[in-house]
Amino acid sequence: MKKIIIYIFAAMLFFPTCIEPFNPDIAEYDNLLVVDGLISDQAGPYTVKLSKTSSIEKPEFLFETGAQVIIYDNLGNSEILTETGTGIYKTSEEGIRGITGRKYKLYIKTYDNKEYESNYVKLLEPIDIDTVYGNFDLQQTFGSDIFHEGYQFYIKTQSNSNSTINFLWEPVETYEYNAEFQIEEYYDVAAQSFRPYPNPREFYTCYRTSSINDIFVLQVNDINNIQSPLCFVSADTKKLSIKYSLLVNQYTISDTTFNYWNNLKKILSHENSFYNI
Repeated sequence: MKKIIIYIFAAMLFFPTCIEPFNPDIAEYDNLLVVDGLISDQAGPYTVKLSKTSSIEKPEFLFETGAQVIIYDNLGNSEILTETGTGIYKTSEEGIRGITGRKYKLYIKTYDNKEYESNYVKLLEPIDIDTVYGNFDLQQTFGSDIFHEGYQFYIKTQSNSNSTINFLWEPVETYEYNAEFQIEEYYDVAAQSFRPYPNPREFYTCYRTSSINDIFVLQVNDINNIQSPLCFVSADTKKLSIKYSLLVNQYTISDTTFNYWNNLKKILSHENSFYNI
């Protein structure tokens, strides 16, 4: 049983230099189980995604299929999740529900009979969002002196607690934009010729919804009025060309969960990090 916690060349005469290769020993991190899941006080179904780490010489996405995945609470309730897609496991529509104050854990038994189990984690009281808003701003491109116009978005919330509170935010953006070109003609197979398209603007206006691929966390101590920056949206893209909307999911999380996401954020955001992608 294992425990899981949710080419540049420089020609220089008479001054030769050399570069020593760096070969990190990371073989032991191949084929490890990766668990991605969330339980909240909102109605399910809840989703748990299972995958495996791959070799750095051959990076690929490896799904973990055929596993047994069970959610337990501290009152003896449990539910076995169903694999609805490759490596994707879900509770039923009327299945187990996250209730504030209760504790939950995850049990996994893989196809090759390896077992994993998390600790029980308490579902904390949610805190309402006060406001999500954006201000016009100028920000630099990473590694460049060029400034870009856009909007910096912020979130405001309030807390009546006198203790430490950890926040995790998941922003989801939706925006309207126009395609590069309108449809002017289509090919008529029967007539074997091109004809004018009857409604050139039919597929001209588009909409897109996607999660913002970044980590937004904050730890506060005895602060009632809380404000934190979220994402910056550049006007150089089509996102702000017509209409833009930002939906933010706010979670109150444990110290252990906060430390995990905060450390991961530091690794990914460090300017000289070896692990930057």
